[in-house]
Amino acid sequence: MTAAVLFFSDLRGALTSLQLSDFIPGVLWLLWITILFVKLKGIDVRDDVTKLCYMAVVLSFGCLLLIALPTMWGSRRTPLENVILAGFFIGAAHVRWILVRNSGGTQAVSSKSKDGVKAK
Repeated sequence: MTAAVLFFSDLRGALTSLQLSDFIPGVLWLLWITILFVKLKGIDVRDDVTKLCYMAVVLSFGCLLLIALPTMWGSRRTPLENVILAGFFIGAAHVRWILVRNSGGTQAVSSKSKDGVKAK
C-alpha cells in the first residue's frame, strides 16, 4: 500500500511540474511527420525535378520546425547535430518518395483525348 502511495505521489509531482515547453518538441516532430506523409496524390513520382522539390520542402519544414523554432525555447544543438538532422530529413523524404514510386504511385496524366486518340 505504501508503495502505491509513493508511486502516485511521485507521479503527481512529475505531472504538476510539466510545462508547455516540455510538449513543444513532440508537437513539432508530429507536425514534421505530418508534412512528410502528406498524400502525393496527383504528383508524377517519376519526375526527378518534382522529387527534388518535395525533398526541399520536407527539408525546409524540418529545419524550420526542428532546428530553428526550438532555439526560441532555449534548446540549442551543435552544428554537427543540425547537419545530421538535415541529412535525416532528406533521407526520410527520399525513402518516402522511393516507397511511393515502387508501390505504383501516381503516374503522369495521359495526353489522350476521350476517344482514345493521342492529342497533339
